[in-house]
Amino acid sequence: MSELDQDFTVQEERVTRLNVFNLLAVLLLLLTAAAIACYATLLISPDIVPAGLRPQEVALLATAAPPPTMVPSATPREGAILPSEWTPTPTVTPVGSPTPLNTPTPTLTPSLSPTFNPTNTPTPTNTPTNTPTSTPTPGPSPTPTNTRSPYPFTLDLNSPMYTANYANNAGCNWLGVAGQVFDLKGEPVATGAYLIWVTEGGINQQALTGSALAYGPSGWEVFIYDRPRVSTHRIQLFSPGGTPVSQVYEFTTRASCNQNLVLINFVQNH
Repeated sequence: MSELDQDFTVQEERVTRLNVFNLLAVLLLLLTAAAIACYATLLISPDIVPAGLRPQEVALLATAAPPPTMVPSATPREGAILPSEWTPTPTVTPVGSPTPLNTPTPTLTPSLSPTFNPTNTPTPTNTPTNTPTSTPTPGPSPTPTNTRSPYPFTLDLNSPMYTANYANNAGCNWLGVAGQVFDLKGEPVATGAYLIWVTEGGINQQALTGSALAYGPSGWEVFIYDRPRVSTHRIQLFSPGGTPVSQVYEFTTRASCNQNLVLINFVQNH
């Protein structure tokens, strides 16, 4: 073999050794990485390893003190037989625990269904029957009597009466009170025989009988406002000399064009 071939062979052996060495180094690195990964896994999640293989528990078991050795306090006599399990019986009653007393045995058992003596059953008494009450037979109603007024004149039964203005051409642009005065015979009194006085609600007006013939021979009229409205006033009848011949009456107007005239009639009663 030539010297060149020898050199080539030596070089080839060196390359082979180097490859083997590199392969071992890589394998070692892989094993080291696997060991590190396993150890890290044990540190992060120790529950995945069985309890008997955990290094922490093995270390604790290794460092734990051995269990105490039980030393018998007395040597049993020869031939004595002891029970396998022995429980001491307390001889002293704990303080505060009540001592049970003898429970008396009941001698009579109560019956669930009470028995009644038929001799004690109350005797039913007669229930009183309602006596029918006689119904009074309706008779003629008593006729009310008129109370005599201290004044000779009062309002008739239809006063005040509300209607639309018909006595002048103002129509709905007018609000007033009017009427007549009648004597004992129901006849209109003479012109100027009596005076009607309307007050309150911003009004203080007078009118003589017979001054407004649109309402009748003894007619009179008092203007209140230029349109319908609600207002309250007082009215009274006087003699020409100023003597009151009726009591004071109160009336209220209405805010309606169909009721802007209030009719009030006085009648003599004695």
